Amino acid sequence: MGRKNIDSVDDIYDIFAVRVILPTRCNSDNEEDVSHLYEALGLLHGMWKPIPSRFKDYVAVPKPNGYKSLHSTVIGLTNGEMIHPVEVQIRSSTMHDEAEYGIASHWLYKDSSGRALNLLKSHVEWLSNLAALHADIKGDEKALDSLKLDLFGDRIYVLTPKGEVKDLPKGATPLDFAYAVHTEIGNRCILAKVNAKPVSLDMELGNGDTVEIVTRKDSYPKLEWLSIVKTSQAKAKIKSWFASQDSDKNVKRGRDQFNIQLARFGKPLLTPALSILKTIAGENLSFQEREGLLEEIGKGTQSASTMIRKIYGHEDLLSKEREKLLDKRDKKIVPSSISIERRVLLGGLAGLKVKIAKCCNPTLTDEIVGYISALKDYATVHKKSCALIARFNPKRFVEASFDGGGNRGGGGGGNVGSGVGAGEVLYRVKVRIDAEPRVGLLGDIGSTIAANGVNISNYQSFKSDNEKASVEMTLDVGTFEQFEKVLDSVEKVRGVMKITRVN
Repeated sequence: MGRKNIDSVDDIYDIFAVRVILPTRCNSDNEEDVSHLYEALGLLHGMWKPIPSRFKDYVAVPKPNGYKSLHSTVIGLTNGEMIHPVEVQIRSSTMHDEAEYGIASHWLYKDSSGRALNLLKSHVEWLSNLAALHADIKGDEKALDSLKLDLFGDRIYVLTPKGEVKDLPKGATPLDFAYAVHTEIGNRCILAKVNAKPVSLDMELGNGDTVEIVTRKDSYPKLEWLSIVKTSQAKAKIKSWFASQDSDKNVKRGRDQFNIQLARFGKPLLTPALSILKTIAGENLSFQEREGLLEEIGKGTQSASTMIRKIYGHEDLLSKEREKLLDKRDKKIVPSSISIERRVLLGGLAGLKVKIAKCCNPTLTDEIVGYISALKDYATVHKKSCALIARFNPKRFVEASFDGGGNRGGGGGGNVGSGVGAGEVLYRVKVRIDAEPRVGLLGDIGSTIAANGVNISNYQSFKSDNEKASVEMTLDVGTFEQFEKVLDSVEKVRGVMKITRVN
């Protein structure tokens, strides 16, 4: 139950299991004939009712480790007081030996019919891919852990346009598929089609999808692909491509990537002397060491944003001047048109009638509680630290919070969903967004920012012509990580070309 992350024993379908092992049959080409396995399956389903969602055909589509068997779960095999589903596994004796003892059980010297040779050939591609991947990630513990998840996690099966089956871990993208087909297909990928429709390269594939990869000879991997692909195989191949490029190209690529990140946060770009990189974490670096850092960024083994964070620090990246930092007690972040009473949530609900207690006069930064009197038609809101509440009937208290601060986020208006707790610092940051003009652009940008728990405190300007739209706005963010997440999310909005901080 713990391994499958389930809460009830009723969700386990293989407490009772039956295994049916049938003789191995082969055709004239010494290939295994499995038709009698499906005949047995048909008899099973004719006698007991199957659970459709529990049927798994590992004969037509074996597991990545070569496991073959038909799995079905039926109702009716158990009787009496306890009626419970029963899993039935149907396999040939060859499949059973392999499942129990591995392919060594069919070693060539034992076999004169050629069946074992065909069986061994079926494993060659899988073993070769595993060996090649091991060479790519040797010594990389994180990659090895990821490989284990790839091999033993949930799998999906997708098709090439020619009907060939490729097995991938759940959550895999068209880029993962491209690299599974061939390294060069992945490296030169420019577009993917799923079920004949163009899709983004980060789309999550599903079971049974037919995937077509469009390539171009002069195309090459992008660093951002490392955040798109899910398989360790694809990650290793992308990193290997960058590592294979000559040092000068990697340094230039790293410099470009570093400058893009500097521009995002409104910082000066790199000088020829790379002076920004001179001191990192208290250590003075030579010019060669600074170029080495850029080369690591260019190869994809180091993150530009992580390096920038080490250089400037949290507050410097979010607030150039100390006075730009806003405490939640600063009433300027609360629109004056919204009364404090309207921002109270009682039991998580907005719009209920409340009054602010004059004895303690709670503000948006305080943790609060509501009290419902038998003589009043509204709830009185007190600070949790109010001295008077000790005298009240504890059965009449109700959970309360402010919709943009205090105990929790949520609700509507003002600083809604800022994601910043009571008493924490808010950083007011001005950004500029350049995009292709279209209907609904501002709405999509606004909803994306809100989805990241960030409040838009002000629009400074909005300009649009036939070629470009530009908007400047001020955001209230709680952490650098939250700000960086907003930048990444807004850049993915359709039509957005770039978003940068404005000093």
